[in-house]
Amino acid sequence: RRHLLLRRRFAPHKGVRRRRQSSSSSSSSGILVVNPNTSAAFNAIIEARCGGLARCVGATRGPETIESFYDEVLSTPPTLEILLREPFEAAVIACFSDHPAVAAGREISAKPVVGLLDSACAAATLVGDRFGIVTTSRSWEPLLRHGVARLGLTERCVGVRAVDARVADAEGQLERVRRAAADCANDGADVVILGCAGFAAMDDLQLPGGVVVVEPLLAAVQACHFLLSQGLSTSKRSLYAAPLFKPYHGDDARLFEAGYDRPSEPSDDQAPAVTTTKQRHSIAGPRARSPPTTTRRPPPPSHDADGDKTTVMTYDDYFFPK
Repeated sequence: RRHLLLRRRFAPHKGVRRRRQSSSSSSSSGILVVNPNTSAAFNAIIEARCGGLARCVGATRGPETIESFYDEVLSTPPTLEILLREPFEAAVIACFSDHPAVAAGREISAKPVVGLLDSACAAATLVGDRFGIVTTSRSWEPLLRHGVARLGLTERCVGVRAVDARVADAEGQLERVRRAAADCANDGADVVILGCAGFAAMDDLQLPGGVVVVEPLLAAVQACHFLLSQGLSTSKRSLYAAPLFKPYHGDDARLFEAGYDRPSEPSDDQAPAVTTTKQRHSIAGPRARSPPTTTRRPPPPSHDADGDKTTVMTYDDYFFPK
């Protein structure tokens, strides 16, 4: 009888369990996976991998594949357009790179926005000590080293191995990927990341010696599930504060201006004040509509007839004269 009472006392409440399950199911339908390139083949790969876990949308204009900084920049406006048009609770930018749309997406929305590179590297560091990355063309090797360095994980990455194939041909490179992954393992990696969305179908790749394989698409979608389950959002205090408003000239002005922060104008009866960008992006977030934090100007010193400083007025003398 005592055992039953203890079980009843410490058992989770049924109502709480039902609410958490319903929250999880509703959040899964709100995950958006955005393909920044315009390749129909990549859209099919992403849909096959994530279709049951998220909603997949591909860019309709921009480069067919992404293999350089230039390609990344050209693919960023169409990707941001999707983020501004499509509803989502969390979003994945489905390009294995330090894509500019990831940081920009975090600026224009408080909802989680993740990339393939940061999600896969985070997963790799949770299940191993050092990791290696297998990618497509050699042009990706310095780009990915740069991205890993930005994440602060250079010391835990043994290197980036390319299979000498274009991104468009990534799907048919299983044997080359296997050899490159083995090279990463020989370099000391106990985790290998498949560094291209086109490698998603190779997630069942088996490597000897207990080496773990991380597939980035699934890692990113599951990262979104985790963030939503914990009720976490993008911090707006500092790095990802909403961009300050300015006019945007072009046919898409109304769409892209929606990503800016529109601060409330101070009223005429407010005292003259100095407002800084750092103060306006306070803990409350840039989208908060409360009046901006202000700093009053310091009181001026008093002067005698010759112009020499004599005394300095106190705060009370200046603001509350007798």
